[in-house]
Amino acid sequence: MAKFLITTATGRQGTSTARLLLAKGVEVNALVRDLASAASLALSQSMGAALFEGGFNDIPATTAVMQGINGVFLTGTPRSWTRLAWRARPRPYSPPHVLQAPLERGQSGLPLPLGAMRNWIVPGVANYFPEYMMLSCLLAVSYTRDFRLKQLDAVDVGQVAAAALLEPARFSGVELTLGHEGLPFDEFAAHLSEAIGREITLKYRTAEDTAEARKAMSMVEMQLWAPTVPRVEDAELDS
Repeated sequence: MAKFLITTATGRQGTSTARLLLAKGVEVNALVRDLASAASLALSQSMGAALFEGGFNDIPATTAVMQGINGVFLTGTPRSWTRLAWRARPRPYSPPHVLQAPLERGQSGLPLPLGAMRNWIVPGVANYFPEYMMLSCLLAVSYTRDFRLKQLDAVDVGQVAAAALLEPARFSGVELTLGHEGLPFDEFAAHLSEAIGREITLKYRTAEDTAEARKAMSMVEMQLWAPTVPRVEDAELDS
């Protein structure tokens, strides 16, 4: 039976991936920071994952959790990936490991701007759209007016991650950009208004407003950067 490692397993993406894999009858090792947390207990008791307590810096935990695995769902920072990959490097007479390629070539490639659907609700909205959180009906952004932001949900990530782990030949060498149809922010405001039953006012910050906002909100940098990234043509992956 196949066995897969899910890192940051109590997060939305990790939990979604683990749930789908376990539903297919495969084994899941989950690296978690707290065995007693509600999310960890749900993974083990309700879903059937095998839990290992620790983080990327915990050598005994990462060594134990990788025993006998066939693949990894890996999230985190490039620095943590490299540390984990070094510990997972192939030894003599062992098969090539799934983490060897990023260890050899390093992390490369340009990240693409996407929005997570959870950023529209508490607590994420406080970081991404603080005026909306504080003033209720004001959505202030520093994106350009013609920018269309694609959205995705943790379930979307889980579906693709689980499929890639279960069908490695199909996905080998494939780089996917996940995201639903890109929408301009006036459409986001309209959808939010309909969802909450109150009129949402959209405000595009002026250059002066943006300069002031950058002093207090790090996410403004992302809003300035996103429109500069070359667009990627939409493509559908056959299910």
